[in-house]
Amino acid sequence: ITAYHPYNSGWTGTSHDFSVRTNQAKAENYLNSDLLWVTTTASKTENAIPLIFDHKLAKVNVTLVPENEGLDLSGASIYVCGTKINAKFNPATGVLSNASNIQDIKAGITEEDAYTASAIVIPQVVSGNTQFIKIVHEDKVFSYKTGREGKELKEGCSHNYTLTVKEQKVEVKGESEITDWTEEEVITGDAEEEAMNA
Repeated sequence: ITAYHPYNSGWTGTSHDFSVRTNQAKAENYLNSDLLWVTTTASKTENAIPLIFDHKLAKVNVTLVPENEGLDLSGASIYVCGTKINAKFNPATGVLSNASNIQDIKAGITEEDAYTASAIVIPQVVSGNTQFIKIVHEDKVFSYKTGREGKELKEGCSHNYTLTVKEQKVEVKGESEITDWTEEEVITGDAEEEAMNA
């Protein structure tokens, strides 16, 4: 028995196009970006067959923390940048391949009070020294870049970033039954404010 979500009635072969949505601020787009897959064997004598799905993609969580109590970050938009949004998926084996098409993904706010946003992304290695997280708040844009080695976004893993928003920069303090997302390492670094065009 093999099953996957989101279901596509047109997937009858072994290689199909799958894309995460670029506007995951919409709950439906976020849920339909979460590719789940399971395979198991069963006997005819079994009445019910449990299916425990695995996340085939990666997740990026970003939490904004204001440096000053008076700084209101509500309404800020958070983007995951520099990632490829398309891949080929084999529903028979659960294998993803040929990631392509780099685009920004608008993350969905999941905890309004904590300013936490999440985005589902294709597993891949993001190039080094490239914009990875972008925050747009009022008339300011802040960016966090990957290090020189780049960043590997692993299948089934949750990559967590806690960003302290300051006046001139963002400081990064860190990083169904459905198998729980595996927590990844905490990331540290700086995100600088981008120069605005005159």
